[in-house]
Amino acid sequence: MTVKEILASAAGMLGRADVADFLENGVGSDVKALESERDVLLRCYNSVEREMACDYRPLRFTESIASNGFVGYSALSKRPVEVEKVIQSGVQVPFIACTEGVKTPQGVVEIAYRYVPERKAADDESDYTERESRALASGVACEYSLACGLYEQALTWDARYKAALAALCRGRSMTLKMRRWI
Repeated sequence: MTVKEILASAAGMLGRADVADFLENGVGSDVKALESERDVLLRCYNSVEREMACDYRPLRFTESIASNGFVGYSALSKRPVEVEKVIQSGVQVPFIACTEGVKTPQGVVEIAYRYVPERKAADDESDYTERESRALASGVACEYSLACGLYEQALTWDARYKAALAALCRGRSMTLKMRRWI
């Protein structure tokens, strides 16, 4: 699912049909103002996607890499938050996570880790699937409302965001952390 589709969904939730139509079809009466609204929604999306990945719904990735006993985080294809396990020849092996990388046995290893998503542009694909799109759109609506000073509306969207996250977490032993208002 593209980021643009999630942004259009959030704009529709917020009652901004003009912005949703601009995101879906690229047309509108005041293109400059609509592009500005798209950019605000995009900043909100990047914030929500990062929050989901770090606090609620971790993104995981596994990759094989040749190790000389140490694999620097910069050698991994994504920005890791936490290394979960290292596998060599199909067997989980001990490792030590350091500030600059991971100490592993020598040879080819598979490193499984949680990662932080890169900042997205509107045309990029989301790191999340369509299953998480409702939660993302609700979170974007909440952040957008906060950015515009619509605090009562933000409370409503925050509740919907939390409900969507809770629905995603059902059947799993996960808890939702309390969101702080600054």
